[in-house]
Amino acid sequence: MSSPVKLYHQEMHKNVGYFATWLPTSPIELGDIGVLEEGRFRRVASLKELGIQLGAIREGTPENMSYSASAKIGGNVSTAAGTPLPAAAELAIQFMSRGGFVFESLGMQNVEIADRMALAESVLKSYEKGHWQKNWLLVEALYRAESATIIVSEESASEIVLKATSSMPLGSIPLADPKLGLTVSSSHGKLVHIMAKDNLHPLYSCVRVRDSVLFGGKSVAPVRGAREQDRIRSLTRPAVEELLES
Repeated sequence: MSSPVKLYHQEMHKNVGYFATWLPTSPIELGDIGVLEEGRFRRVASLKELGIQLGAIREGTPENMSYSASAKIGGNVSTAAGTPLPAAAELAIQFMSRGGFVFESLGMQNVEIADRMALAESVLKSYEKGHWQKNWLLVEALYRAESATIIVSEESASEIVLKATSSMPLGSIPLADPKLGLTVSSSHGKLVHIMAKDNLHPLYSCVRVRDSVLFGGKSVAPVRGAREQDRIRSLTRPAVEELLES
């Protein structure tokens, strides 16, 4: 994986504890099964395709999210994404390092599989029957965004100038708001940019069968005498380093 994407992955994971979908527009859904490959989740199957019920879904409260790293927004003034700026028709964003980014989203909502115990039971039965491969990961939670603007620099010095096609001035509302009608006026350097794209799933969490289960050992010590926890804890989340080194 190229180093510019590493900072984006690391910073997003540090802030929200989820992996960043790469590319940001890549489709990813609850119940997807896949592997990590060059910093991406590569889908190979789904719970439905294996005949496993997804079950009930739990949804969080929608909220707006704003993060940035190694970015100067508006002239020479350094500011975080989402900070109000003077009214203007155009807005310049300068990046000072590879992997610098701006992430803005509206209506970010956490969506996850509700019954973790039933999920673990189904996955383990599938593995025991030889239907589940030991390197597979399962998407068990994600964030979906009503709208998102994501810009990631692939060079140490790059710039993008955004223009609002609506009468609403830049800085009055978040850059993720489609009401702005954002377009790219100009840019230099290599950049990945998504402008006010709707229905994205820019963050996700995945689990795998714990190694102790794969190699026949005890999956987990009992927790407070609750045997049900053994099944739940037979699934574990990969560390962000695994994504970065894939």
